Amino acid sequence: KVFALPAVADLRERVAGFFGTDVARDLLEVSHEGEALSLRALLAPRQHTRANTRGQFVFVNRRYVRDSLLVGAVTHAYRGFIESGRYPVAFLFVEIDPTEVDVNVHPAKLEIRFRNSSGVYSTIMTALRSELEKAWPRTEVPLDEGTLDERRARITQKIGDFFLKTE
Repeated sequence: KVFALPAVADLRERVAGFFGTDVARDLLEVSHEGEALSLRALLAPRQHTRANTRGQFVFVNRRYVRDSLLVGAVTHAYRGFIESGRYPVAFLFVEIDPTEVDVNVHPAKLEIRFRNSSGVYSTIMTALRSELEKAWPRTEVPLDEGTLDERRARITQKIGDFFLKTE
């Protein structure tokens, strides 16, 4: 056995078993119901990033997959919220009409192909980005007020605030 875990009431508890209660407690929950697909995601805040995408888990129609399109949508949604070169911890659950997915790309069925890949990418990225923007609103920095030194000091302060926040 690789894992022997007790039954849990919800997904967040299962995540806590693998990643700890700090990560599970801080996850942002996202739900989206569309014509083409439905999405449920648990997104970690910016302080829980990784140097690679191994902290991203993607399930399509309840099957674990490794899909660069969906990982790319998650990464793109976080753009501007986390440091460049860092990747978020995220759990993505996509339900889509099985006729829209080709599962015969890889012998182990780990890789898939979508009939409308650009639509899937756009829908997921937009849904995730929208929720991230609600959770972490951006701070506007007025650039035209004060002297050049005052503007530089304000911008430096805002950048420092952004990277020091631990929501």
